[in-house]
Formats: sequence, structure tokens, C-alpha cells
Amino acid sequence: MAQTKVSIGPNGNYFATFPAARAAWSSIPPSLERLIDLEQPSRTPTLVTLGVKKTWFAQWRDGNSSCNLDSEYQRLEELLRRHGKLGVDNITLSPSQSNQFAVSFRDGSSHIRGPVSETNLRQLNAIMISAAQLSQQPLTMQIQVCGLHTSSPPIELPTQLLNMSKITFPGTPGDRIGSEYKSTAKGVRKGAKVATFVANNSSNCMIM
Repeated sequence: MAQTKVSIGPNGNYFATFPAARAAWSSIPPSLERLIDLEQPSRTPTLVTLGVKKTWFAQWRDGNSSCNLDSEYQRLEELLRRHGKLGVDNITLSPSQSNQFAVSFRDGSSHIRGPVSETNLRQLNAIMISAAQLSQQPLTMQIQVCGLHTSSPPIELPTQLLNMSKITFPGTPGDRIGSEYKSTAKGVRKGAKVATFVANNSSNCMIM
């Protein structure tokens, strides 16, 4: 089912895409606005995310993608070179912090770089447990979480990352992410600035 998608930029600008190839926007970067033509599928966006300093990423109706990240999201640029922009399933840029983003790819891999709220960690934990009960297939999921316990606003995870039908997290029902990020959260100290969530088989799911 087609959905309305809205991206809010850093200075009150926004971009919204609607079903039936419609869109609305305000004060978006000129480099993006020049590419848009709602009469042409190759220039009609189905997803737009706005980042810092007039950066953006757009997916088009014909399946292609375009972006202007301007070296503000260097880790994301590395991932896009590895997977190819055609492989992007969903993506969110932080509108307030450089090099913070969330992206999921069509091959099932996902990457998050940025503060993640306690609520989102609990949601991820619940998904892992449910997936472990439903699937025995070994899968891989990596999430990089930077700036835990900081005042920086958290990035809300894309819907696909919280939708078990699209992204599954291997683990066992005993796996937990504790509220203090210790005990079962192996290798993570409370207040750690960088952590990587790794799930690499159906019986191993931990924070390192």
C-alpha cells in the first residue's frame, strides 16, 4: 500500500511524497528541486530525506536514486558505494548532526549511526526475541550506535527497521538489552560513546 512520507529538514523545510505520484515541498535545496519533474517517472521522487547543510537523498519512481551528501555523511557514502544506490530500501538522514543516519538495504542489511533512544532499543530487543521464535535461519544485522546517553536528539528508526516482516533479528528468547546496557549487553559500558550491535547467527545476539 502506498504511503505518505514526510521528511523535515534542519531549517523548517520539508518534502512530502503522496500516493499517485504526487509531492509537496518547501525550501528544499536547489540541487534537488532542479531534478524534480512530476510528469516524468525518472524524475518523480518516491522518497526524499533532508539532511544538514542542504544535503539530501532521493529515490525515483523508475527505481534509481540520487543524492548530494557533500561529505557530511562519509560512512553512509561508503555504504552506498558498497551496496549501490539501487540497493537502498529505506533511508533517513539526521537533519541536525553530520554523519548520523539510518539506512536499510534490499539485501536485508541495515546500518544505524546516531543516538538511539531507550524506547527504540527496547523495540529492537522485542523484535529480536520474536524473530528468534519464528525463524531458525541465520541472518546478519549490524547497527552502529554513536553517542549513547547524550543530549543529541535521537534518530527515529525507519519503519522498515521495526517491521519484522522486512528485517529480522536473529537471537534467542534469552537475549536481552538491559536498561543499563550491562550484564547481557556484553562489552558496553553505561555512557559508552560508540557501540555496535551484532547479530550473526540464530543463537548469538549481543551488543559489543
